[in-house]
Amino acid sequence: MTALAALLACFAGFTALAFAMDKHHRDMTGTLPKGRPLWPFKAGGWGALALAMAPLSWRFGLSVGITFWIGLMMLGALGVALGLTYRPRLLPRAGLIALPLSLCAAALAGVS
Repeated sequence: MTALAALLACFAGFTALAFAMDKHHRDMTGTLPKGRPLWPFKAGGWGALALAMAPLSWRFGLSVGITFWIGLMMLGALGVALGLTYRPRLLPRAGLIALPLSLCAAALAGVS
């Protein structure tokens, strides 16, 4: 459950980071983010990625947790890349759903 929580947080983080980029924002929404501040998406994305490391380091220790986190970030980025390639309009909703599911999985794993 801890790995699932971290994977979902990585997926949500990379989705937010992709939403902060002009090309991916246009692919996901159909419009360019003119005049809209993108820093909340960047901050949220980096925050979710950092948050994903916490349960892994608590559960497995710092050295194994960081290694596990890097592997899960790769899987999260792969999921976002596949989503951007095949279903970009579905990706914002999937990212929004992934973050609360990550918190639920972390709570079920005993890390809160």
